[in-house]
Amino acid sequence: MLLMAKFLPDCCEQCCDHEKVDPQKDRVLINMQNTMPSSQQEKTSAKDPRLFGKDPVKPKNVQGADLATSIDQAKLNELHEVRRRLEDAALVEKRKIECQQQEDCELRQVREIAEAAEVQEAVEAQDLLEAQQASMRDHQKLTKSQDAQRYEEQLLKDRSMKEQRLKEEAEDQSKIDTFLWTNGFVDMDSKKKSLFKTFYPLHAAVTQNNAEMVQLLLAAGARPTLKNSAGRSPLQLALKLDKKGSHEQIIKFLQFGV
Repeated sequence: MLLMAKFLPDCCEQCCDHEKVDPQKDRVLINMQNTMPSSQQEKTSAKDPRLFGKDPVKPKNVQGADLATSIDQAKLNELHEVRRRLEDAALVEKRKIECQQQEDCELRQVREIAEAAEVQEAVEAQDLLEAQQASMRDHQKLTKSQDAQRYEEQLLKDRSMKEQRLKEEAEDQSKIDTFLWTNGFVDMDSKKKSLFKTFYPLHAAVTQNNAEMVQLLLAAGARPTLKNSAGRSPLQLALKLDKKGSHEQIIKFLQFGV
């Protein structure tokens, strides 16, 4: 203020109410440090960062700063390592989960395939069983039909054979009856007397060399042990009358039966 007042002109009393300066009263103590030359002030002002809105630069402790930086870097590296390990562990766990899920999926697919195969096998087995049962039923029907046919055929055959046998027996009986009536016999075991001789139907058939009648009489139940008046059985009589095998067939019938 005093410096500015020093260079300003004095005001007149008429135009300014400002109180005049009293050299005795307005004494100012000047710090000599502030009275240095302007060049020195400029240098000092240039070095003082506060004049330019900057914080004063403090001297650095280089060794302490490097140590702090190293510690911070080590912690940062450790954090990175921990994070990396956590990420690796998470990745491994994720892979385990994915593998487990894949194994579960494959196992489920295998089970589904096995169940489908079992169902298919059961269906095929059921179809095969039904086919076998149907085939068995058809076979049984066919067998029954064939058995019934064979049975009917056998019945017809037996009936025919029976009818044929009855017919033959009737014919044989007719032949026997005709022989007995022709030779004067009442039945097969009755004896006949002729010229003081007695004989039976078998003796008459042997004497006539009738092998068929001998067979028919034996089959009808005539007794081959009856003897004639000469004491000979029909076999003995045939042996006596046999000349060069003439009564060979009759002898066989009488020896071995019909």
